[in-house]
Amino acid sequence: EEKKTNSINFGGGYGQLDGWFGFIDLFLDNLWGEGQSALLKAQMGQLRNTYQLRYTNPWAFPDHTAFTGKIWSTYGYSYLGDYIEQRGGWDLGLSKPLSRHVQGSVHVIYEDVSFPGGYEQDGKQISPEYRRGVGGALAYDTRDYIMNPTQGDYHVFRLDKLATWFGGTVDSWKYGVSFEKFFPLEKIDKKNFDPENRVKQVLATRLMGDVAVGDVPAAEEYYVGSDNTVRGYGRLFARGRQRWVGNLEYRYLFNDIFQGVLFYDMGWAGYSDYVSDDFVNAPRPKTGKGLGVRIN
Repeated sequence: EEKKTNSINFGGGYGQLDGWFGFIDLFLDNLWGEGQSALLKAQMGQLRNTYQLRYTNPWAFPDHTAFTGKIWSTYGYSYLGDYIEQRGGWDLGLSKPLSRHVQGSVHVIYEDVSFPGGYEQDGKQISPEYRRGVGGALAYDTRDYIMNPTQGDYHVFRLDKLATWFGGTVDSWKYGVSFEKFFPLEKIDKKNFDPENRVKQVLATRLMGDVAVGDVPAAEEYYVGSDNTVRGYGRLFARGRQRWVGNLEYRYLFNDIFQGVLFYDMGWAGYSDYVSDDFVNAPRPKTGKGLGVRIN
């Protein structure tokens, strides 16, 4: 049975970092009957306006080599840099399965960042940044359900290089690694496995580390303090050229949509060249713990 191929989403809200905002997304799937897709995103608000167009072709080249192209424009407040910025650029990427569980990807990025307000840092006016670079990643994935796994591994290794090619002004290296493992807390009958009778209790774990070396602008540093790093961090964020995070979750899956969660997070970020009242990094890792309900 053919799935629904096109959708439009819209809404709005209020956030401490974005103020009042509204958004609209137009997603076109299975273009020309070949699984290609296009996404047009727009968000307008008090503090930031963002527009993005993304195109994906899952079999652009032989052997299931996929192509993804993105172009974007953003104007507004940067909470990582504490200034008004204008960003515009594009990103082109290729990805290919190297084996049943391993996928490789490469991409090229071209982005210009300017600061219309003429902000100063350490007594000097901030100069525009021109980001030109390449990157790559290897992913190992044995999860049973990608969006809501009950068992398996998901490990990713990332490497990105920004250089002074084609007018670039940023010269840096970024290294990242993430290890995720999911443990079913109930026995699985592999011989008579029924996908409709899923495991209800899962222990999810993650270890993540990132390091940046070289000329790293404020907005390119890593942060800790969000629902993807350490929940309930306390202050707004911690940030720096290094980031180390660990997460532990007990999940109870009521069904494919709703699940209850008990979590314990720990993380640290530091070695920043920039000082701000909003980013007071703790000398030791901070923790967060709690419970909630997740909707997938």
